[in-house]
Amino acid sequence: MKKKDIPAVMKQFADDATLVNPGGYFYTNKKEIQDYLITVNHLDTITYNYSLGNVDVRMLDGSNALIYYPWEMDWYNIKQPGKILYKEFGLSSISAQKRNTLWFWVAVTDQHVPDFFEDLSDHKGTVTHKNGNP
Repeated sequence: MKKKDIPAVMKQFADDATLVNPGGYFYTNKKEIQDYLITVNHLDTITYNYSLGNVDVRMLDGSNALIYYPWEMDWYNIKQPGKILYKEFGLSSISAQKRNTLWFWVAVTDQHVPDFFEDLSDHKGTVTHKNGNP
């Protein structure tokens, strides 16, 4: 996404992958996901700079993993690249699966978050009980 190289991004997705974008729209296969990403990358007047934070990988077993990473998109007018129109912050949650010898993304959910954070492990919430104690 940093290089806006959609073919390289799509190599990560399984043919039967799903994606839920930050707006809550559901894409149910690789073709739909590709069409969505092409649209994001070929807008007439605006484009983005993409940054990502540290990637966290949690191996579930030898063939399944969960991947998390925070991201930021700075949207700007193509004719005024120095002027940021708005910032979008998110967190990707990915289910990856090893099929034969290759790893593929099989389910991705992108959600908006209030701010960009570099490291998910440093971005922990606390639970407050009814009595006010953590």
